[in-house]
Amino acid sequence: MTVGEKIREGLEGGDRFLVFRSHLHASVRSRAGTMLRIACAATQGMCHTIASVSGAPSLRRHAGCHANRHPFALNAYSDRCSAAQTILADWTSVCALRLVKCPPLVARLARNGKKYVLHLFRVRFRSADRRRRSMNNFISMFSGAGGLDLGFEQAGWTRRFASDLDADAVATLRANSTQQERSYIGQNDIRDLTAEDVFARAGDMAKGNLVAIVGGPPCQSWSSAGHQMGLADERGQLFRYFIKLANSLDPRFIVMENVRGLLTARGPDGEPGSALALLREDLRKEGWQTTVSLLNAADFGVAQRRVRLFVIAHRTGDCPEFPKQTHAREPDNGQSEWVSLEHCLSSVQSVAEDEIICPTPRLAAELAQISPGSGVKSPGKAEATRPGGHWGYKQGAFIADLSVPARTVTASTAQDWIIDPIHGLRRLCPRECAAVQSFPAAWKWEGKRASVYRQIGNAVPPKLAKAVAMSLSDHIENAVIVPLGRTIVQELTPLDTRLLAAIAYTKRDEARNGKSRRSAPALRRRRVS
Repeated sequence: MTVGEKIREGLEGGDRFLVFRSHLHASVRSRAGTMLRIACAATQGMCHTIASVSGAPSLRRHAGCHANRHPFALNAYSDRCSAAQTILADWTSVCALRLVKCPPLVARLARNGKKYVLHLFRVRFRSADRRRRSMNNFISMFSGAGGLDLGFEQAGWTRRFASDLDADAVATLRANSTQQERSYIGQNDIRDLTAEDVFARAGDMAKGNLVAIVGGPPCQSWSSAGHQMGLADERGQLFRYFIKLANSLDPRFIVMENVRGLLTARGPDGEPGSALALLREDLRKEGWQTTVSLLNAADFGVAQRRVRLFVIAHRTGDCPEFPKQTHAREPDNGQSEWVSLEHCLSSVQSVAEDEIICPTPRLAAELAQISPGSGVKSPGKAEATRPGGHWGYKQGAFIADLSVPARTVTASTAQDWIIDPIHGLRRLCPRECAAVQSFPAAWKWEGKRASVYRQIGNAVPPKLAKAVAMSLSDHIENAVIVPLGRTIVQELTPLDTRLLAAIAYTKRDEARNGKSRRSAPALRRRRVS
């Protein structure tokens, strides 16, 4: 299909196009340059134009006048750059257009016989009252090392305030922020924060113009790696302060991330699943409907099988969808294959001598009997349905299988072992754990090694956070009706059948083995106290 036929087909379907040509080997154009060319075209009533602009330097040279030497146009091409800049400034404020880049077409122009690439853009104009993706703003609580924040920023969101109580985590956030951004990163206890405090730090923010508040209240109270004391742990109550602050800020969405153990965690009544039900009920009373999902980071291109629970609170009639997975163990329908640990580590710079942690002679002897993908087993207490014991792998004694995504990166120094062809058996170092979590290699970490491991293990993988943020952005962009203010929620949306099945299984297991299992946490609590 020729360029003309392609444009004609699009016009018949109601599309508008901007086409410009460049030399075959010209560098990729800057976004600003593309926007300026579109604005120039718009000065002639959204004309459909082919303009011979050959690159960013040329664009700068002819910024005052775009009278091209060899114009090739379907309509007259405007040379009134000042008018174009005015339109560009207006679009920058409301972003009333959307660009979809079509595959480049290589064509030979008859004038001089040289080959050029014809860059074809389908231009879709949106109503001016819709917020553009880059205008979506958020504040972050329990920000940690910034994984959730980074993912939202990578999706085009703007962070207006971030806070954490951990000094090293705050130092890490500031180390990866500009001078201006550091002014709204605080070390605060959420129990002492008010909406007035947040708005004062966030600049020109006011109640009603915040799109989202995001955060992961401390997960140790619900984590299988902790004591699972839930609401009996003071940290397990912090989500209520999170909700209280969110109500005062009145965002459009509340995004909460936590360990999957929260799905089946027990509330005050001791029933599996009642802690999550209590959280959702607290939100319902404040006018929030909630959707809940378990997301596996490996399904979104992270080299880690890390399953986390996401809760998105929204007003009635403004329900966003969770992102569709892009990767799978067995890909289907255009999905990619899971990213292996080996592939991830291949992009990490070689470890230095001071980063290498080797096992003790005793542990090395135990691990010598273990194949990758397995570990030293820890004997468990006998249960009604498991007379041989409810065993698990001993912490810090597992050898990773490099051919699949890593297991969950934990918040301790006891990371999985890998068999290094040069250094032999060694632990994953902090830089490698950060890469597994999908942090950029340039991300700076503050604190001692144990603190860095903790920050990395507690973080949300940025790639997973980006997928959630992009899905939320798509919903915002395409929403027809946006509820104004608080709504009345009569009843909560039922959980997905997969989540209900997990809770039901836990209840059945509790009925069979709960009596023997409850004794072990009691012993742990005595040791802790």
